[in-house]
Amino acid sequence: MTVSWSLTITAPGRIDTTMGIADHDAAVTAVLAAAQAAIDDARVSAVPAVRYELRAAMELVAIIQTGADEDGSPDHATSALLQRIEIGRYLSASPR
Repeated sequence: MTVSWSLTITAPGRIDTTMGIADHDAAVTAVLAAAQAAIDDARVSAVPAVRYELRAAMELVAIIQTGADEDGSPDHATSALLQRIEIGRYLSASPR
């Protein structure tokens, strides 16, 4: 069964939403990949605090809030967090 997924990005002065459709497992993977791409873009463009809301099948996958590091530069070090979410899905999956 296909479900929708969405990534909503809230940054100073803008709100963007990216959406797609896939089967449930692929939807979670797609929204995690979309979030990683958006975070990489924000890191390159030095966007300050950004909030990422990830959903699949209308369920919350994660909310990630970036901030500033000790020097006041944007802190977008979230790649490891996204990887842990993806790995955690497989470790907690029930056997079929």
